[in-house]
Amino acid sequence: MPQHELWEALQRVQHEIMHLRAVLLAIGIKLNQLPAYLPSTSDLRQLKAIVFAALPQLEDEAFAAGFNLAFRWLCTMDRTDGPNQKHLISFWLATCKDWMLQQGLFGDVREGHLLAAAAAHGDVPFVLPDKARGIVALLGLKIGAGKPYGGVWRTVLAHGRVPMPVAMS
Repeated sequence: MPQHELWEALQRVQHEIMHLRAVLLAIGIKLNQLPAYLPSTSDLRQLKAIVFAALPQLEDEAFAAGFNLAFRWLCTMDRTDGPNQKHLISFWLATCKDWMLQQGLFGDVREGHLLAAAAAHGDVPFVLPDKARGIVALLGLKIGAGKPYGGVWRTVLAHGRVPMPVAMS
């Protein structure tokens, strides 16, 4: 790419960043409240492809928006070392939807979106439901006092694989 095209592209990106900062401040979000490392749209597309290759049962046709919202919400949550059996996934789904309302975000987030986003994060233990065996979906999350978000999704992206679901008996 010629240098003048790179310069023009850089100027467009800088202008967009300034605009986004102004929007965030206008809606009351201070820049230091945002997670340090969020994936780009391209990164999210790649993460979804990696998740679906490993866990095709989670894919659905209207997946992008729900997955992206679930992924963003998980950036705000603390992690545990294993699945949190005190809360069913319906609790986490309700918590996610409450967060979305507080942030002024709208969309359809379902169980599969949360499970796929957990897999894409790489550090959120998850259990896939199995009705035949009486196993419910679980996530390794905790409200406060857990391990904070650390951008482990970058490792998932770099290696092209997600952690496998936790096996429950």
